[in-house]
Amino acid sequence: MNCLILGGDKRYYEIIRDFKNKNYNVDMVGYINEFAGTSSINYEDINIKKYDLILFPISGVGNDFIIKGEKNFKAEADLLKDVKENCLIFSGIKTNCLEEMMKYCKKNINFLMNDESVIKENSIITVEGIISDIITNTDITINKSKVLVIGYGNIGSYLTKVLNDLKALVSVSVILDKDKNSLDKLKINSVYSNDINSMCKVISESDIIINTVPSLVLNEYYINYMKSNCYVLDIASYPHGIDQEALNNKNIKNKIYLGIPSIVAPKTAGKILSKKIDSVVGGI
Repeated sequence: MNCLILGGDKRYYEIIRDFKNKNYNVDMVGYINEFAGTSSINYEDINIKKYDLILFPISGVGNDFIIKGEKNFKAEADLLKDVKENCLIFSGIKTNCLEEMMKYCKKNINFLMNDESVIKENSIITVEGIISDIITNTDITINKSKVLVIGYGNIGSYLTKVLNDLKALVSVSVILDKDKNSLDKLKINSVYSNDINSMCKVISESDIIINTVPSLVLNEYYINYMKSNCYVLDIASYPHGIDQEALNNKNIKNKIYLGIPSIVAPKTAGKILSKKIDSVVGGI
């Protein structure tokens, strides 16, 4: 099988190793480091017709068709025009520019980060990274700390469980009745995100606030209720959920922390992705 890897981060090292163990032919674009038995090529040297599998970065294709790797590079909108009919194409997420590229080949794309097993396993890594970050960036124990988790999706729900197991005094900001009911059964405090008075109260009491919602939640109004020594961590994708400028103006310690699996456990995260790719390849 002839494979083309376009950009990527340290997670892709594990995928490359797995491909080589299967004796796939691997061409890589956007890499400084080389691996035995692979070819690091320039974008201009791509012969798109020869590939059976094409892998874009987890971040997809950025604005102006920029592909991120160890060395970023710009792709052409019609890169995929002459791909093989049976070529498998993978990306982490869907982006506008990637959708534009796909119009030239009219093929389906496998979005790795939409897969339930990948989401679940990545949530575990992400939560481990969050716990590590809290320990590093605060001078208090998680035990008995008052922690507000904003959002109760895959990451928020698992994070809440881990914090509760560590004996933190956890509160969770939710939207859905079913989430509040679930937390009530677990005897974990929860507030509706649109209940301003309850949100102000829990924010004012929190030692640590972790946002998982990718839209502005912690605006300047709520930030005015925070304790000066509160630590705010935002792991949500752009446009994020915190007003970082307002936090900085009040000298409240904060951090936007993205791509946690690729930072704290790239080998494990890479194996998760490689397993998913292998299941698709093996299923054809």
